Amino acid sequence: MKTICHISSLHSRYDVRIFKKECKTLVENGYDVYYVVNDTQDNECLDGIKIISLKYSKQRFFKRVFLTNRKLVKLALNTKADVYHIHDPELLLHLKKLKKNGSKLIFDSHEFYKIQILNKYYIPKFLRRIVAISYCKFEERVLRKIDGLIIPCTINGSNPFEYLNINTVIIGNFPRLHEFYSKYKQKEINNKAIYVGSISDARGVINNIVATHTANWQFILAGKFISHKLYKKTIEMVEFSAVEYHGEVNNACIPELISECSIGLSTLRNIGQYALGDNFPTKVYEYMSLGLPVIISKTPYVDRIMEYKRFGIIVNSEDINEVVDALKLIENNWELYQIYSNNARYLIKEYFNWEKEEKKLLDFYSKLMKNI
Repeated sequence: MKTICHISSLHSRYDVRIFKKECKTLVENGYDVYYVVNDTQDNECLDGIKIISLKYSKQRFFKRVFLTNRKLVKLALNTKADVYHIHDPELLLHLKKLKKNGSKLIFDSHEFYKIQILNKYYIPKFLRRIVAISYCKFEERVLRKIDGLIIPCTINGSNPFEYLNINTVIIGNFPRLHEFYSKYKQKEINNKAIYVGSISDARGVINNIVATHTANWQFILAGKFISHKLYKKTIEMVEFSAVEYHGEVNNACIPELISECSIGLSTLRNIGQYALGDNFPTKVYEYMSLGLPVIISKTPYVDRIMEYKRFGIIVNSEDINEVVDALKLIENNWELYQIYSNNARYLIKEYFNWEKEEKKLLDFYSKLMKNI
């Protein structure tokens, strides 16, 4: 039995992509799987996955990168894994240690970091371009030395890493059919719109609050605000009276919360990688699985999918009136609602589900294991 060790300094032990999808798929297919994390909880074995914690509280960037992560990697090396699968770019600094004993190294790039760095709020603005250029040069050098690379999608139809690492696979962050698609409930239009996920201005929270209030819709909001400053600004808005805020929600509760609503909102602003990637935000796939039409920002990829199978309304995320008009259009057109709902579920069942993606993950691992 081959041993796989996933490592993350930032993601939670129950992260949906890492724990619920990748780790569980590997365990279900005969691999011995560890997941090394940086939190304060006890070690545990859950669903066959051995979770090992460094038992450190979350720390600031520089202390984490230059001190804590060394200890995290040392803990991971104790597993003597055949493959180390890392999920944070800062762990690429430990490439030599992780490959020292002949182990393979996979980097799972959840985002296109050289684009996203330019919009990281915790990096001073005057440093962002310098950090982005420095990281880009570092990434190009390191990715040539690792054994495999996983990315969530292409960028404008092309793989930006193709010339850096030929052993690259694109694995979308799609939901498992039994977790969302199978929980579909027939519904009436109830004037409830929902957004679930990380809450930031870049993801359109302010505009969505104003739009739902204007359209006389209730706005179900769930997730963590990226800063207390934004949270304070948001709850002080007059239009916040339209919001039912649930805070961070346990993943098991999300299908029921979405099912209570009629519309999914994903009006991300044209910032960073959002308008460039050939995919939807993760929660959009969950809305679609449960039959919710989606009001979504215009991007080239969204245009292409909507031309094939329209599952909602495309809007300019900066124009609140377009969001209001979209809510009103769906509110007053049951037949259109049903068409969008059925098309959304069709796309999930035929294309956007983890059952299809896990085959690519297993093939990727199988090829990697041939040389061990």
